Amino acid sequence: MSAISKFFHHAQMLVANNNHKISGRKDEVISAISKFFHHAEVPAHAANSPYFHKMLEMVSQFGAPPPSSLTPSTRFLQDEILTIKTYLAEYKASWAVTGCSILADTWKDAHNRTLINIFVSCPRGVHFVSSHDATEFVDDSLTLFKFLDKIVDDMGEENVVQIRSLFV
Repeated sequence: MSAISKFFHHAQMLVANNNHKISGRKDEVISAISKFFHHAEVPAHAANSPYFHKMLEMVSQFGAPPPSSLTPSTRFLQDEILTIKTYLAEYKASWAVTGCSILADTWKDAHNRTLINIFVSCPRGVHFVSSHDATEFVDDSLTLFKFLDKIVDDMGEENVVQIRSLFV
């Protein structure tokens, strides 16, 4: 066997051995992630979250020490709250340009209460606003009107194009 042949044979053996190690480590990583999901009772569909994928990508690129139980509830939680508030401010500002629709959906819960979920829809998406127990006033048209009128005022009367409702 020539020197070049020995070199390539040795390189192939190193690659094959490394691939075996990588494959074993990959199984360890997947096992550790699975154990975390089961132990913390994280729903399996959370693995489809773009934030979960971004987290794994960032850890694999830069590494990170394991966070303490306080880490998610400290500065990072405040940062996320600020991000969401900024997004909602931009979302609401878009209503002045495009207008928005208020969606009111009623349903009955296990205690037979009539609940109304309020959403706002615009070209940027649908946003949950609030949920209200309407058992006491759902059959009173004047009180129901006043309730919806306050929702319109909260969204800005000049921004609301329509109210869509499904009352059962």
